[in-house]
Amino acid sequence: MVLHGAGGQPYAFDLHTFGSDFGPVGGVYFISNRSRNPSRRGEHVLIYVGQTGKLSDCLEGHPQASCFDQNGANCIAVHLDDNEASRLVKEADLINSYHTICEDQSKGEDREPQGNWPALPPISHSTDTTCRGFSD
Repeated sequence: MVLHGAGGQPYAFDLHTFGSDFGPVGGVYFISNRSRNPSRRGEHVLIYVGQTGKLSDCLEGHPQASCFDQNGANCIAVHLDDNEASRLVKEADLINSYHTICEDQSKGEDREPQGNWPALPPISHSTDTTCRGFSD
């Protein structure tokens, strides 16, 4: 799956089921609720975008864990990157492009559009791009 930053930069992500095990590698990640739309295409409602130097530990004790649970997190997408400076730039670019549920809630904002911020429509992808571990 490809997400685009605020400046149009594309970032390729590999999709996995929520709670997948990862090695001690760094990356940018997004947490989503994945479902299928009526045309059988996968859709993701973005819940959170983050970055970490160790993907194997990124969800354990995460400060937004209850928000993930409340919003049906079932997929984690990963863009590998071992360079912290690069990850921070990518994370900020994606946060500026997509308004995710948990980032908005942590700022005391609702999921609904505020000011000039449009609501985030579900992100669709073709049926051949599925979260690893899903049986659909």
